[in-house]
Amino acid sequence: MRRGQALADDRRGTAIIEFAVAAPIFLMLAFIIIQLGLLFGAKAGLESSIDEGARYATIYPTPSDAAIIGRIQATQFLLGRATVTGPTITHGTNAGSAYIDIQASASVPLNFVFFQATPVTLNYTRRAYQH
Repeated sequence: MRRGQALADDRRGTAIIEFAVAAPIFLMLAFIIIQLGLLFGAKAGLESSIDEGARYATIYPTPSDAAIIGRIQATQFLLGRATVTGPTITHGTNAGSAYIDIQASASVPLNFVFFQATPVTLNYTRRAYQH
């Protein structure tokens, strides 16, 4: 009886068991946070490059569509892993004012350690009125 009581009171090794249970959960949370950070970074990069193209489109004299697209592609950041579609430029008028719509999308893969989730598609459109 005494030996059984001694084993029941022995707490050695409990820390490693607790770590083995908790570590996978914390690692998965860390990977999820990293992937969300990459996703938000890609979103910011897409929006920033399209916004830069829209600002560039409003200068005088009005730049060509190829120059606007070149400016957008030169200012893309954090989109290295993403597959970017576009940008496409659409011209129009609204109440006598000429404008352009610049649209682009990016497909961002979500890569976790043990599996790869379906890519997330980000879309962004910006309207710029021209003089």
